[in-house]
Amino acid sequence: MFRPGGKRAGAIGVAAASLLAVSCINFAPPVTSQASTVEAARTQTAVFADVTGDGADELLVAATLPEAADAVVRMAPCGGGCLERRDQVAPADDVLDLAPADFDGDGVTDVAVVTGTDLRVYFGGAATAGRPEGLVDDDFVVVAQPTFQPWSGAVADDFDGDGDADIAVSASQLYEFVAGDGSGGFAAPVTVQILPARGSVGGLGSGDVDGDGTPEVLLVQGGLGLSNIFGQVLAFRNGTTSIASYVEEGTLFSGVTAADVDGDGLDDVAVERFIPPVGIDFGDVRLLRSTGTGFTGFGQGGALTTLPSRPVGMHLGDLDGDSKVDFVASDGTRLSWWHGVGNGSFAVRVDRAVSPAPGGLVFADVAAGGRPDLVVTHSAAPFAAVSYLTNASQLPDD
Repeated sequence: MFRPGGKRAGAIGVAAASLLAVSCINFAPPVTSQASTVEAARTQTAVFADVTGDGADELLVAATLPEAADAVVRMAPCGGGCLERRDQVAPADDVLDLAPADFDGDGVTDVAVVTGTDLRVYFGGAATAGRPEGLVDDDFVVVAQPTFQPWSGAVADDFDGDGDADIAVSASQLYEFVAGDGSGGFAAPVTVQILPARGSVGGLGSGDVDGDGTPEVLLVQGGLGLSNIFGQVLAFRNGTTSIASYVEEGTLFSGVTAADVDGDGLDDVAVERFIPPVGIDFGDVRLLRSTGTGFTGFGQGGALTTLPSRPVGMHLGDLDGDSKVDFVASDGTRLSWWHGVGNGSFAVRVDRAVSPAPGGLVFADVAAGGRPDLVVTHSAAPFAAVSYLTNASQLPDD
């Protein structure tokens, strides 16, 4: 994860004009690679992780395969922006989400995999005499099986501050926390939130919203109240204790991304807002400033910007290396990005077509250029595919 620093800007107008004159967020044309050659296969999600222990991030792609168990495919850079398939594991079920972290303390990244029936961790490793590098089918542990609803999302980090990676998992109406022991073992899931029948989970993420150096689990939820619909953002310290909350009546929230937008040492959050079930789509993102114990708006209402249409992927992070947080989103047709000026304001949106239709967004400095490169997943490609976009942003000293 890229955790940008931040520097406060001076006058908004001067800072924005100066930034636009000397800096430019940009990405090279996308290079599309197939994660599977199976016809009608689809890309579900993707993450970057160093599962071989060689210090380089590689791409892990969850590929949905027709009439067969899904696969987690490892892809490595092969020059010129291409990504080639190396190996894969098949969990014998649908693969719904991936969350990388070092769960056994050996210095190599492992991957938590949410399937249709369980939560499991595949352990990464370097090549040895009896084991190939990366992930292998027989080196995993089933962490837990759901008892209320099948899980569909996961994030992993050291949420309880004990030095060991943990896993937060969510279902449509459920959030549970699984503590790791640092040696590849896990405690039983702790049920933190069960929503009523008229509620739903809209997003799961992480961020250090209280500035103590340990990330919190971020949960977006909402539903139909007694008299209105509402959207809510919650932050859980230690994965289980709610320390900050924001509620907005009249809208629902979807998705969540976090970074320190204004440089105060607290991660702020962005969520997309909408009104169900049909007909009204605000097409904007609510940017919320963390106070350490809650959230409030940046400027009038905290609305970041309007979008061409509802986003399917969002990311707050420093894209161009100027130490200020930018924002990028995908709406399934194009990418859109905004320069941040360091105080909650952003420059005018820039739209960029990416074909085939871009879905999820994942970032890592694969090209070793000091700035995060971008991979987008595609749900509408003829085969399970991803596109790699090298970061081509420019600063005045480039």
